[in-house]
Amino acid sequence: MARLQTLRVYDPVLSQVALGYTNAQLIGGQLFPTLPNMKRGGQIVSFGKEAFKIYNTLRATRAKAVRADWALLSPVILALEDHALEVPVDDSEIEEAIDPIVPESAATIIAQEAIAVEKEKKQADLAQTLGTYNSSNRVTLSGTAQWSDFVNSDPVNDVQVGREAIRAKIGRYPNTLWLGPIVYTKLSQHPKLYQRFQYTLPGGIITPQLLAQVFNIDKVIVGQGVYSDAAGNFTDLWGKHAGLAWVPPGAGRYIPSFGYTPQLQGRPRVLRYREEPNLNVVYDEDVYQVVVTAKDAGYFIQNAVA
Repeated sequence: MARLQTLRVYDPVLSQVALGYTNAQLIGGQLFPTLPNMKRGGQIVSFGKEAFKIYNTLRATRAKAVRADWALLSPVILALEDHALEVPVDDSEIEEAIDPIVPESAATIIAQEAIAVEKEKKQADLAQTLGTYNSSNRVTLSGTAQWSDFVNSDPVNDVQVGREAIRAKIGRYPNTLWLGPIVYTKLSQHPKLYQRFQYTLPGGIITPQLLAQVFNIDKVIVGQGVYSDAAGNFTDLWGKHAGLAWVPPGAGRYIPSFGYTPQLQGRPRVLRYREEPNLNVVYDEDVYQVVVTAKDAGYFIQNAVA
């Protein structure tokens, strides 16, 4: 392994390909925004009520200013983890390509896709775990309360309860509602929602943008990604759940947010080396960690649908 490390060469062009990679089906980055340029270890602010406190900043002449009671209640300890994947490119593929960089760019995208799906699963698992949330900021639906019961359920009221639970804790409403794909499908068919738009629906489809209007929230995001296990069975990354969160428009280590994805400085990056005979290897590397930084800024609706 030490010898391989000496043979690997940083490739700035392919690294730009990795940095520019996006997948619209993945939503974890919108719930846990990336914090770039971080160190492998250390700590990050865990935001309590102090982060949302309003201070009386009026100062009399020659008087001292009010001191902010800013406390690191329970700082989140960072231990960023390495993630890497190698993708081989045969010399013949490069020789046959019109542009020699294309095969290696394709290999970079393949590696980035795999690493991104793994990251999305970590983000989805954390967001869909009851213990991630305080007891007052979570609910489990069952029976007729589940949104798949089109007669008895009331998804608008359930979301409003969640909005108020967050506002009561942090002094502002959440701006993001995330849904599993099956949850979105059921909501888009729900009669109590459909009747609000039955005369104005474009193509008869309730879009996430229309749901945002109904729920009085900035944006609704739907996690459509799937992953495959070793046997080739596909599973939704985002299950039969829903959640609310406050996520700031701009990320920053001192800006309150439900969660973040701290990322090591200079990552992702791509390295290359030869593996004889006739084989180039693209080595794609990312270093990150997914963390919750403000539990009060999130609300979880477990088993939103049956």
